[in-house]
Amino acid sequence: MAADHIFAEPDGGRPIDQDGQSDRVADDLDWILSKFAGRVFADEAVLSLHRDDNSPELLARVSPNRALLSDPHLAVAIACQDTDALHYTGQGARVAWHELTQVEEAKRAMTLAVAEHGGLRLILTALYRHANMVQRLAAEQMAKKLQPVLAGYFRLWLHARSQQRALIAYKSALDLSDVAIIILDGHGAVIGENAVATLMFQKRDVVHKSRYSLVAVNRGETTKLHAAMDHASHDGEAVLISLSRKNYRRPLMALLSPTFTRPEISADPSFVLCIYDSDTDVTLALQRCCDAYRLTKTEGQLVHHLVCGLALSDAAAQMKIAEATARSYLKQIFGKTATNRQSDLIRVMLSSIARTSLGHFSTL
Repeated sequence: MAADHIFAEPDGGRPIDQDGQSDRVADDLDWILSKFAGRVFADEAVLSLHRDDNSPELLARVSPNRALLSDPHLAVAIACQDTDALHYTGQGARVAWHELTQVEEAKRAMTLAVAEHGGLRLILTALYRHANMVQRLAAEQMAKKLQPVLAGYFRLWLHARSQQRALIAYKSALDLSDVAIIILDGHGAVIGENAVATLMFQKRDVVHKSRYSLVAVNRGETTKLHAAMDHASHDGEAVLISLSRKNYRRPLMALLSPTFTRPEISADPSFVLCIYDSDTDVTLALQRCCDAYRLTKTEGQLVHHLVCGLALSDAAAQMKIAEATARSYLKQIFGKTATNRQSDLIRVMLSSIARTSLGHFSTL
């Protein structure tokens, strides 16, 4: 049975949400659930996600008569105890009925497995305050008719949800970096950036966004950016360039790299631009790094001075200790960091710094 026939509006109008307004959002999950609940005569329909341990997570719930249960978690948990009925086979509907003796507001539940992807299963649970044998039979027959349509929709929905969650996680990972990361299309227009890059755009200190492309503060360097894009696109190699800043401050280094996946059209992500701020204060990050190596407060202070470029004698003077004492501390630091030279220590500490935009984080 076709989806447009099963879920057709009585008046031929557009789907409506629970507030009676036209639903113009791309995700019509609530509308699908509402139509399912109405077609199987349920008091409430609940969509739940199940993992291999069968612990349900409620994703959405609707009621055709707008009389939601106060807490459907118990009802869904009881209804989904029959694990055999929760596996979607793709070979027809598996409808199961359950008595809800421990739930006051609902007496029966009907479960329908609609999709399975990567160890995750989507289950539709229809809850009933009252359902006699005739109503149950009619609901079951309708559920079996709806199942092919629901399976197709929810299979795509579950896959899209997994992809969306992954993209959110990737974006969060990029936002943790203290490097400005900018995604450009084939024309140099910005199609994505992390939090540091957004702040850089707002300051208009190095680069900023125009409607059509990324623009450098120094107009001549906009040409340099596009030349770098042409080189990266043609040779498939990353290009290192310098970008001027306002008020004649130290230029910033930028690395422009082509994306690993070759773009099919010019609007696809084509380049990744990383801009490194050499003025970033790494004091806190260095302190956390010292904590991770179990350095004492005094040892950490010595490391900080050495990383900032001071000689051991000057570091000792800053700390108001004898140079011999500072050298003794240094030997202890060598042991804790598995280094044996001052230059090696500085290299290890700088490479061990957690480059992050977070102001504070903990070490264990």
